[in-house]
Amino acid sequence: MASQSETNLGEIGPRYVSATRPGRYRRRQLVIVISLVAVIVGALGSSLVWLRRRPSPLEPLLATARVLLEEPADDPSERQDQARAAANRIGQYLVASGADVVGANLLLAAAVALRGDAAKAEQAVNAIDLTQAQAADLTTAAKIFFQVGAFVTADKLISVALERDSKSSTTPSSSRSGTAHSRERTLRTACLIRYDLGRYDDVLSHCRELAQLATRDPHPWVVIASVYEERGEWLNALTAYREVLPRVVGEDASYRMTLISFLLYTGQVDEARREFDRLQTSPLAANVLQQDPLLVPRLLYSEARYSEAKPLVEQLLQSDESSADAWLLLGRILMEEGDFVGAADALERHVLVDPLSHEGFYVLAQASQRAGRIERAQETLKTQRELSKIKVQLFRLERRATTRPNDRATRQELISIYENIGLTSRAEYWRRSLESLSEIPTQIQPPPKP
Repeated sequence: MASQSETNLGEIGPRYVSATRPGRYRRRQLVIVISLVAVIVGALGSSLVWLRRRPSPLEPLLATARVLLEEPADDPSERQDQARAAANRIGQYLVASGADVVGANLLLAAAVALRGDAAKAEQAVNAIDLTQAQAADLTTAAKIFFQVGAFVTADKLISVALERDSKSSTTPSSSRSGTAHSRERTLRTACLIRYDLGRYDDVLSHCRELAQLATRDPHPWVVIASVYEERGEWLNALTAYREVLPRVVGEDASYRMTLISFLLYTGQVDEARREFDRLQTSPLAANVLQQDPLLVPRLLYSEARYSEAKPLVEQLLQSDESSADAWLLLGRILMEEGDFVGAADALERHVLVDPLSHEGFYVLAQASQRAGRIERAQETLKTQRELSKIKVQLFRLERRATTRPNDRATRQELISIYENIGLTSRAEYWRRSLESLSEIPTQIQPPPKP
């Protein structure tokens, strides 16, 4: 039995080996073939990816045009040359590509606007599906249309850019740094356009978002303070401007001077003096103070140093008799010194230069009464009350306009009032705001299917 069993085992072994060896070879061959196929497919895939990612030879044309249009020169003739060069490159790109490329057409319209034909450029923009354009190209075009005075189109473009940029920032393929830089540029342009259009609530929103992205940049806070200053909200303006100086790199003399002005307007005289002493240590102090020659006398007046402030104001008026602020400050100084006749005369000059000065007529009424000019005091007090009503009305209307971006009636009313009281610059300001109102929805809708 033992020998039988051993024989059987001996037969099974060679028989098993001979039966299974061809299958083992086939498996090895199959593995080799599969590996070769994988290598070939991988190589083909890499080649296709490389071909897909390889930039088109036409791309440099469009890239150069973008560079030319992003920062137009200050000199008009040089700006024309830039626009012409950009238009030529975009034209070459469109002809060679044989495609109706949205970004190229949008930039071409911007170049045409920069060359002086804004009306033709606006027509071209209206024919473009802006929802398909890149945020960067929309922002470049918006800035150019704003520069040439096409405010409606500029606001339309920046509205789409803000929406497009907001969507693109959530895509996984976007690099964080690149997306942040693009969003910052869009926000800066939006602030520029909408500040000029009087859309202050939008400006505050854009600047606060920008301040979160560019944490070391002082400029968003400068704009926020300017908005509050425009509204007469001095404490809010001061609070915002306190954020500026810690972010300034290098010489901060001009920024410190503005901070001093805000401190004086809010009655914080001691801090204003400390900041002024710091300002004087700057090598640029003398040059900076020339930008606001009334800063020093206003500080001295606030410190009740009237005898030191008065000669500085009088010296300024010798060189510039049209300075309404200087006449007002001189009138106040003379009032404090008890020279009511002199104060009334100075304040008469002030309201002559600035006939809409609510504050000036109020102080003039006080000075006239103390100088014994009773009828004049009553007359100026009546004028001051009328101006007070107008100012309250204008303040209410402007706040309503800035919180209602599409309120045409309020803007028309502001234009009418400013024209009636002779403030043509403010009337024009709100006229631009009225003309900029667009029909762009809050959420951009895709174009209708054909």
